[in-house]
Amino acid sequence: MFVNFRIFIVSYLTYLIDLVTFYPKLKKTILLNLGHSPKVVLDVGGNKGQSISYFLKLNENTKIISFEPTRSLYKYLIRKYNSFPNITISNKGISSFSGKKKFYENRLNLTSSFEKLNYDSDYLKFKTKILGIDKNDIIKEKYNVNVITLSSYINDNISSDIDVIKIDVEGHEYECLRGLFNTSLDSNIHLIQLEYHNDDMYKNSISFNQINDILNKNNFELIERFKHAFGEFEDLLYKNKMI
Repeated sequence: MFVNFRIFIVSYLTYLIDLVTFYPKLKKTILLNLGHSPKVVLDVGGNKGQSISYFLKLNENTKIISFEPTRSLYKYLIRKYNSFPNITISNKGISSFSGKKKFYENRLNLTSSFEKLNYDSDYLKFKTKILGIDKNDIIKEKYNVNVITLSSYINDNISSDIDVIKIDVEGHEYECLRGLFNTSLDSNIHLIQLEYHNDDMYKNSISFNQINDILNKNNFELIERFKHAFGEFEDLLYKNKMI
């Protein structure tokens, strides 16, 4: 019980800090580069709806499609946004292929991922120490999830421009980008916001250069980096140079 309360406190404090330090800067930069409030948003990694709430504050009529593979969080989002006709919640995961992929649900749901944890990671040891749990007990459950690519979803379901694609999937961002750029798209994407982990918490650690290269090759340029107050990670914002 105490451990669960500790996890709740850490999650809540992280959100409060972001509310004060991160989201205001993100709002200013997105509005400046779009020239208007977002009308269509893809939210990859819905968690508890933090980004959904943020984008609704920018425009209450924003069409938002949110992907959340964690079973409990998907049910939570369905209940929370059931009465919003402009919000779609999907329990599919996003990756570089369509099929099934093993998902690791962690006790701190903010860090659940398709990526395997690196148990030799100093950052993982630091994080579990703060949470008051043993690193070997952080995995709550493992199960297979249906995954699709962003390109397949966009080409099958969206005909309008997409203002923002937000990707926060705990170390699996590069695979999401591979699945986005694996074919031509029927829609223009204006901005891509993604989280980048500058740590070794997951075995398949991707470098900033790998993230930057795949986006540059597909005509997206980095316009802002947002460092978070807690943890070795930051949000990167890219803009389509061709629009």
